[in-house]
Amino acid sequence: MVRILGFHPKNTGSTPVGATKKFMDDIKINKDIKREIKPGKEIAWQAPAFKYYPKDVSWYWMSFIIAILLMAFAILQKNFLFAVFIFLAEISVFILARRQPEILKFKIDDKGITVIDKIYQFNDLEKFCLRLDEEDQNLEELILKRKTHFNPYLKIFVDIRVASQVRDILSPKVTEEAYEDSLIESIFKWLRF
Repeated sequence: MVRILGFHPKNTGSTPVGATKKFMDDIKINKDIKREIKPGKEIAWQAPAFKYYPKDVSWYWMSFIIAILLMAFAILQKNFLFAVFIFLAEISVFILARRQPEILKFKIDDKGITVIDKIYQFNDLEKFCLRLDEEDQNLEELILKRKTHFNPYLKIFVDIRVASQVRDILSPKVTEEAYEDSLIESIFKWLRF
């Protein structure tokens, strides 16, 4: 969304101060588009940091068997570094699979989105998608695409009771676009990791 700067109410011309003809052709100014966030308006909520999937004993056994098979293959190939890597990776999988999500505090206001103490300003965001969580009907997933090449997507869970208000604040500032899970994300969901 383009922000119009330099508009002064005393300007009697047909275009805002500093606006070019091409700029005015690209944007039609009307009262519906000119929705601004009221200063001081903020929405705060709490949500888990990530989706936790409970795992039973069979999940751990399957992970252990796959790791043993991969380590055996690595040793047969005389690739001992790969065997050590698989061993360390399996330890990490066991630790991460048991970790419970931390409940984080989120806030959205006219400055941007705050996650704990880090503020993501609206001008640093490219797109957003707000979609219903497939497994928990009390949460929606807010996916923000940041203007960065390294890890551009930020996923936040939003309480369903404030989701429409979050969309109302984001819509004038950031473009809303559908988001499809990547192959890795789909595999992690299938593995329930």
